[in-house]
Amino acid sequence: MTEFGGHTTPVATRRHTVWHRLHPAELHARLQEGASLALDSVDELHSPIARLTEAIERDLRTRVQANLVAGQAAVVGSLL
Repeated sequence: MTEFGGHTTPVATRRHTVWHRLHPAELHARLQEGASLALDSVDELHSPIARLTEAIERDLRTRVQANLVAGQAAVVGSLL
């Protein structure tokens, strides 16, 4: 079974957690068609961005989160 527009397939682990295995070629095709990809909390995935958000948090004295949106700049598309 394929979900989310065909660019991932759900895979259950031995502990019954469901992960979505990425199909890069299909994801790339959707992006080429004009879709956008949004990644939430990128600061939790990439330490240089984490350091940047921590510095901003110190200056602003509030929680900061970095998100990433990728897609074709010339094409406005749907969010995956």
